[in-house]
Amino acid sequence: MFFLSPIAITVAAIAPAALPEIRITGDWQIVIAPGTVMVNGKKVQINAPVVLTVAPASRVRVVDEEYKALRPFNEKAAPWAKGTPLQGLKTYETTAPDLLVPGTLRLKSAPGPDAPTLTAGTDYAIEPRWAVVGHLPAAVSGPVWADYEHGLGRLDSVIVDDKGKVQLRFAISQFIDAISPTNFLATNPEALQLAQE
Repeated sequence: MFFLSPIAITVAAIAPAALPEIRITGDWQIVIAPGTVMVNGKKVQINAPVVLTVAPASRVRVVDEEYKALRPFNEKAAPWAKGTPLQGLKTYETTAPDLLVPGTLRLKSAPGPDAPTLTAGTDYAIEPRWAVVGHLPAAVSGPVWADYEHGLGRLDSVIVDDKGKVQLRFAISQFIDAISPTNFLATNPEALQLAQE
């Protein structure tokens, strides 16, 4: 999913046909077609297609994450509530969907790389989209350790400047910009100087 940043692009008062089309053209590539956008209250034309390469998502590897016991897997519950959420994907009330890397979950009966592996469908069940696992009725419930990989959620933005230059702004750079010392009066020398004058 791509987001046209409301800070840089305002689409009010433009006919929908004039907006540039955004197409996914490869695994990590998008094309912004020619069109018109509003930037700071001014119509700006994108004259030629622009190809942008999106950096692949970062992966986090989790090893030996301990669970004292898994909840029973409840097939009838909402997808995010069918079992025990994987800790690395837990959000405020549920887990983050679609971030568990398929095929990477390994549940074990002890920590370590050589520990016996539990069997999906016999010992436990998984709801992969919501990254929740639960023990099955025939399985013995006890402590388990999980190894898995997950992605990091992010939101990249397509930005158009007042000259029609199109660029991709990565979420991490937005976060770094947001916490930049220049955004705070106490750590911005220019702002402090202006405040003293």
